Amino acid sequence: MSRTGELRLRGLVAAGILAATALLYAPVPAQASSHSEAPFTSKNPAIDDTDFYMFRDPNDTSMVNILACRYGLIEPQGGPNYAGFQDGAWYDIKIDNNGDGVEDVTFRFTFKTQYSQPDSFLYALPGITSITDANLYVKQTYSLDKITGPAGNPSAGQITHILVDQPVFPPNIGPKTFPNYVSLPNGIQKSADGKISVFVGPRQDPFFVDLGMTFDAVNLEVGAGNGRPGVGVGNTGGGRDTLYGYTVLATALQVPIALLTSAGIQVNDANNPVAIVGGWASVAIPSTRTINADGSVSSGTTYQQISRLGNPLVNEVLVGVGRKDYWNSQGPGSEAQFKGDATTPGELYPILATYMNVLFGVQVPPGPRGDLQLALFQGLPSSVAGLLGVAPTQRPGEVYSDQLRLNTAVAPTPFGSASRLGYLGGDGAGFPNGRRPCDDVVDIELRAVAGIIVGLLPPSAGGNPIYAASPNKDLGDGVDFPQRGCRYFFPFMWSPTSGFAAFHAGAAAPHKTVPSVRAIRDASVKGFPEGISDEEFAERVRVARDRDDLARIQPTVK
Repeated sequence: MSRTGELRLRGLVAAGILAATALLYAPVPAQASSHSEAPFTSKNPAIDDTDFYMFRDPNDTSMVNILACRYGLIEPQGGPNYAGFQDGAWYDIKIDNNGDGVEDVTFRFTFKTQYSQPDSFLYALPGITSITDANLYVKQTYSLDKITGPAGNPSAGQITHILVDQPVFPPNIGPKTFPNYVSLPNGIQKSADGKISVFVGPRQDPFFVDLGMTFDAVNLEVGAGNGRPGVGVGNTGGGRDTLYGYTVLATALQVPIALLTSAGIQVNDANNPVAIVGGWASVAIPSTRTINADGSVSSGTTYQQISRLGNPLVNEVLVGVGRKDYWNSQGPGSEAQFKGDATTPGELYPILATYMNVLFGVQVPPGPRGDLQLALFQGLPSSVAGLLGVAPTQRPGEVYSDQLRLNTAVAPTPFGSASRLGYLGGDGAGFPNGRRPCDDVVDIELRAVAGIIVGLLPPSAGGNPIYAASPNKDLGDGVDFPQRGCRYFFPFMWSPTSGFAAFHAGAAAPHKTVPSVRAIRDASVKGFPEGISDEEFAERVRVARDRDDLARIQPTVK
């Protein structure tokens, strides 16, 4: 390789992963992978893309699974009007199969809601045994279309109707309403030809992260008495999956690989660019809406995209707050205009690099960070992928764009032997070659932003082993897997937690003897329980390490 080539590669490969970690450190009001990342969508969570997954099916190697999650941090007990998709919006999954940053195949979900008992406040009567049960008073249905070519204003000739007015899976209200929720039939629908499987409805959030640590200035133990005792820099566990028990709204597809590639066939050669597809999720809503005097809503016919998501955390950390909504309105092909937001104009070098050095004393590669550009925005070319021992994810003429890229010719790794660290763990079927629900993108991106990819490259290609040593290779949030574990089969997300379980409500009130009316009138049984002072409460929270410790946080009733 020429000296010029070495310098270019060093710049590109050095830049790649830092952007990913920058996502985790920037002081923005984010809640997980992309839960509430922009001003408009944070105020309208039903139309907020939270996570996007795309991976080759480990059970049927002719299939790709594509999961798009929306509406993060749903509390399962949040009735009587439970979270749902927004009627009339376009919930899209888009595939670019030639690298130009423009969708070639779109799967569009649209929704309608019916209220069979508008005079009742109940969502359903007890004893529901089917998602079409007459006693389910609120029913949402979806239709799914496949659109070929640009999807902004498709003609009738571009549209193929796959499913029409199919039931959305209902929320898990509780065991009285749904005596056997997890066994409700007909949750997975099939296309008429039987080739496409579809699930739509609430699921337990498959993403896992210690949010409290992440957004408290990456609160790891970097010195005696700092951060969380015993956690270190995150590679020894000790974190808490703070998304456990929360719900998201999911649209999940299992699609033949041949339906996604530019040649319309499944390719088995990982070096053939036809095998590489890129994908992202987006939501668009009518650009005009009128609230009428009777409370009804009238919508216009022109649509405006207000959310999109390819790789995790891009908008949250790499885009300045003043342009986050604008970023959401744009397609991936216009990504280059945002390079350098909140950092150095024209350079992909997030401020996170500085934070890592200040917070941890970690040496990171100098900017610009080309490694991030390759990992997130252009894919790994065969020249770099070969040095790392993985398959390429870049196509000829690939434009700079935020897409989750997947080489569909790479054999899927059985979940029982997969590495949570994907490429960094020697698993070529994991992130950033697509993304599986149990890929630990938090740890991967933290280590990437610290330069581990540059550290893994040979010196002849601009690599430097110091970036693959401790602590760079050890960074993480202390949460290695979702607390519930990983689901091995479609839709690869668990049923939502029962609202009746009230996971996040704290300890139950203490049991007590019911006093007589006479005793109630006696002043000796009156009085409010005295609470814990802010100072004492803060100290108890600071030292709490697990759920058992949290019992000590509750006030004592005197």
